[in-house]
Order: sequence, then C-alpha cells, then structure tokens
Amino acid sequence: MHLVERWTRTGPYTLEYEITIEDPTVWIQPWTVKQEFTKQSDQQNRIYYEPRCIEGNYGLPGLLHGRRMEELAFAQGRGPDPATKDYVGTLVETAGQGRQDPFSDRP
Repeated sequence: MHLVERWTRTGPYTLEYEITIEDPTVWIQPWTVKQEFTKQSDQQNRIYYEPRCIEGNYGLPGLLHGRRMEELAFAQGRGPDPATKDYVGTLVETAGQGRQDPFSDRP
C-alpha cells in the first residue's frame, strides 16, 4: 500500500487535506479523498469541550463514589435514574440560556 498525503493552504482561513491511496493488490486504480477545513474564530477555539485525561485527578474516587450513591438511591426508589442524567451538558448549559462560557467571568 502506498499513501500520499497533502496539506494545502487554499485561503487565509482554509486548508485542504488530500490523500491518495494506491494498492494494486486490493484496488484496480488509485483513489483520492479530499476534505476542506475552515478555521474557526479565536473565540470559538478558546474553550475545548472534549473530555480530558484523568491522570492525576485525585477527585476521581469521590466522583465515582457519588455516582455509585446515585445508582444505589435509584435502586432503592429514592432518586432519578442516573442513566438519564446529562452530567457533561450541565457544566456548560444553563436553563433557557443555551451554552455558556464557563470562563467568561475571568479577566
């Protein structure tokens, strides 16, 4: 298999990624895939909402214990089903106001 990857700046805010794949043992001719990437504004790129690594997170045992207590309360009929709760979205959304920047009060 032979791969050729190309990154090309197509404008001040755009990049084009192109990959050509060639393997005569699998395909009768090479094929190419292209994807264009557009730069987001600096404001949109300021906060990264993906889950983070948990190494060194000394609060993790407490978080896990809290979840187990919620599961126990549900099993005993004393609370909502933890599987139906949105633990991530509640960190960045407020009722009726949509997504909020959790760092907006910082200088």
